[in-house]
Amino acid sequence: MMPSFTDASLASHAVVGLLMVAILAAWHDWFQWRIPNRLLAAGCAAALMLAAFAPGSAGIVHSLAGGLLGFALIWPFYWMGGMSAGDVKLMATLGLFAGPATVINIALISFFIGGVWSVILLFNQTTTGALLRARMKSMRWRSEEHTSELQSRLHL
Repeated sequence: MMPSFTDASLASHAVVGLLMVAILAAWHDWFQWRIPNRLLAAGCAAALMLAAFAPGSAGIVHSLAGGLLGFALIWPFYWMGGMSAGDVKLMATLGLFAGPATVINIALISFFIGGVWSVILLFNQTTTGALLRARMKSMRWRSEEHTSELQSRLHL
């Protein structure tokens, strides 16, 4: 007897699959600067299998639309040299899990996080960032010096 899937159980499985793929891809990208194709292929297969079990025929169409939209959202950045092919394939895979409406939100959140991360990296690598860090350290040192001076004056 084949188990029956509801929309809610399929959605929860899709969220778990999406999170697993995203976390594993982030881990690989952080430590190895690449996202393995076998991870993305397994994610695509899992997303399409979940979509195949969706009630009615809209599951596969919804999943494929999300994958194509995820691909289309990142492709221009890859074409201009701002992202790698792994990023494009990852967003397409996440789109297969999430569908077209949610993959737009995922892409916007990814763009925001990437922008903040870029600003942090630029700040850490510029002269202005080094000067501000040095100034903050000296302020902390002076604060400790000032505190000890006050304590000695107050005989604490």
